[in-house]
Amino acid sequence: GSVVKAGPEGPVRSVTAADGTRYTVSVLPMLKDKPSEKAFLHFMMKVQGRCSEKVKLDGFIEKAGRTAIHYQAHCQDKTDWDGMIFTNEQHLVLLSAQAPFGKIGVTEPFFYQFEFLGR
Repeated sequence: GSVVKAGPEGPVRSVTAADGTRYTVSVLPMLKDKPSEKAFLHFMMKVQGRCSEKVKLDGFIEKAGRTAIHYQAHCQDKTDWDGMIFTNEQHLVLLSAQAPFGKIGVTEPFFYQFEFLGR
C-alpha cells in the first residue's frame, strides 16, 4: 500500500500504518561534507525546519564507507519524528516514522534491517 512521489531532491516512498504512523523512505544526494554528527545535524535542520530545534541525534556509526545515525524530534505541530539516516559513497537515505506525540508505532525492523543493495 505504499506510494512513491517525487520529492524536491529524489524519490520518497511512504505508507501509513493502521496505527496512524507514517513511514517514509527518501533517497537523497550525498552530503556535501564528510558524514559527521555536525553534518547530520545541519542536514536535519534543512529537512525539518523549525522542528529541528528539538532534534536529538545518537548512535553515530561509521565503517567501510557507510555511516548511520539515529534521530528523534518532538515538533511544535505536536508530531514526533523517529528515524535513521544512512549514507554510502553515493546516496543518503532518510528513514522516518512520524505520528502524533507518543503514538509512533514499531520502528526497529524498519530502521535496523535496512541494507544498501548494490550501488
